[in-house]
Amino acid sequence: MKSVITVATWGKGAPQSLNTGIDEIDVKLYREPADDESVRRLRIESGDSTLVLMPSKGLNILSCSFGGRDLFWEPPLDRIPASERLDLTASILINGEPVEGARWLEGFTGGVEMMGLDHWGIFGRSPEGELLTLHGNISYVPVSSVEIGKDAEGRVVCEGSLKIYGPVETVRPQIDTPARWEVVRRVILNPTKRTLTLQDRIINLSDSPAFPDWAYHVQLKPEAGCRFLIPSGAAAPRFGGDCEADFETWTPAAEESVREERGYVHKKLLTENGAVPTLLRYPDGTGIEARIPHAPFTLGWFSCGGRQGTEFLLPENPETPFIPSSWNGVGPEVGASALDHDGNTDPEIGERKLNPGESRRLELSVRLLETDEAAALEETIVARQAERTR
Repeated sequence: MKSVITVATWGKGAPQSLNTGIDEIDVKLYREPADDESVRRLRIESGDSTLVLMPSKGLNILSCSFGGRDLFWEPPLDRIPASERLDLTASILINGEPVEGARWLEGFTGGVEMMGLDHWGIFGRSPEGELLTLHGNISYVPVSSVEIGKDAEGRVVCEGSLKIYGPVETVRPQIDTPARWEVVRRVILNPTKRTLTLQDRIINLSDSPAFPDWAYHVQLKPEAGCRFLIPSGAAAPRFGGDCEADFETWTPAAEESVREERGYVHKKLLTENGAVPTLLRYPDGTGIEARIPHAPFTLGWFSCGGRQGTEFLLPENPETPFIPSSWNGVGPEVGASALDHDGNTDPEIGERKLNPGESRRLELSVRLLETDEAAALEETIVARQAERTR
């Protein structure tokens, strides 16, 4: 049995709050005081598992825990902005200078966020002068409802869908233009196997072939000395040079107010049933496996620091740091293209255009591992890394 929960869409039609039970699942629809008025969060509890989704942000995943153990980071921002007011071309001050196309930073919150389908790399302009917005529009398109229930295996299944209209300068629907894309999303919580799975189907709704420029950013929860391992035969810093000896190790920032960020492009990836098994190994021997799509672009991402920093400021309130917490995160970034990395994709992997009505299916999963499971996965990854070249 499944039930449909109506949620906020474009600032209209949602209850302020809702607490209910569905098929032995506790469901709460709510907003935090810092969130914009139309924003809603969806908290789902089943057994000792807790999942928080963001229906106001494409049904992306905010947090998830099994038995009190968190999978994902504590986001640097404590609020979610409303989609109806977001202009992706608006400026953010970066080191005091206004920069267009980076407004996505105002809602940098998700543990797992789908990015694209129009632009998802570093902001800038194409050779034709088109503004390339940071991380794209899909992360801010709300869903109007979420269907929640259990499947035959006892897993909690949440389903919703959204559509993208043009142009890309705003995430709001353009009533005089047809929808270009639809994304049908399923989020599956498996308390027994301590696994969270995301399944997306991207459908080309336009009348001509179109490139599905999708991406995912996964922000796992780091600990000092943890290592993020990707089973690749080649790895290099995203902006060139050689990898440091300890490049797979996450460490806290030397100064909490100063943000540090590193990224490494991986190629020649090991796959299992079309997925790439990556591993965050903690110092105590346990870990988190993140199985990501085998894609043209795969990045290992490390960040820390930035608490109450002044690197990023909102032009309308330049005297106040708007990012209250540190960007302590580690994990994979994976996508169909490499917009901000000079085309630095794996030539062995392709992503083609979709014909009208055609769809692309994607799956990503994250699960907790005990020591023996983490050790076995690390052994598999290290065997692949033994073949590594630049």
